[in-house]
Amino acid sequence: MAVETENEWSAKRRLILRDALTFLSLALITVVLFAVTLFLFHSFATHRAELAERWAARGRAAIAAGHPDQAIVALRAALSHAPGERSYELLLAQALADAGHTEEAYNYFLGLWETQPGNGFINLRLARLAAKKNDMHAAINYYRGAICGTWEGDGIVRRRDLRLELARYLIAHHDLSSART
Repeated sequence: MAVETENEWSAKRRLILRDALTFLSLALITVVLFAVTLFLFHSFATHRAELAERWAARGRAAIAAGHPDQAIVALRAALSHAPGERSYELLLAQALADAGHTEEAYNYFLGLWETQPGNGFINLRLARLAAKKNDMHAAINYYRGAICGTWEGDGIVRRRDLRLELARYLIAHHDLSSART
C-alpha cells in the first residue's frame, strides 16, 4: 500500500509539474505575442500619422500654389490616414471652396460649424458660400456670426473688414437700411 501511494504521489507531482510548465509556456507565449502585436500596432499608427502629415503638406502646398483640385486629392488621402483630424478637414473644405465645389464645400464647412459655431473663419466661409448659392438669409446670418465670432490674430481689423463686406453685400441686394446699420 505504501508503495502505491508513493507511486501515486510521484505521478501526481509529475502531472502538476507538467501542467505548470505547460501553463507557464502558454503564458510566456501570450506575453511575447502581446508585445509583438503592440509593437506592430504602434509602428503602424506612427507610419499612418507620418503618411497623413505628408499628404496634408502636399495639400497645403497645392493650395498655396493655387491648385485646389490637387489639394483636394491630397487632403482626402490625408484624411483617409487620419480620419477626423480637424485641421485637415478645414483645409479640405477650403480647397473644395477654392475649386468651385460650392455644395460640397458648404456641407464640409457646415459640419465643421456644428462642432465650433463661434469660429469666425468658418462663419465667413459659410457666408461667402451661401452668398454664392444666393441664400441671402443664411449669408447674412453667417456674416453676423463671423463678425461676432472668435478670430486668431487681429480680430478687430477682421471684424471691421467683415462689417464692410456685409454692408457691400446688403447694398448689392438693395437692402440699404440694413447696410446703414
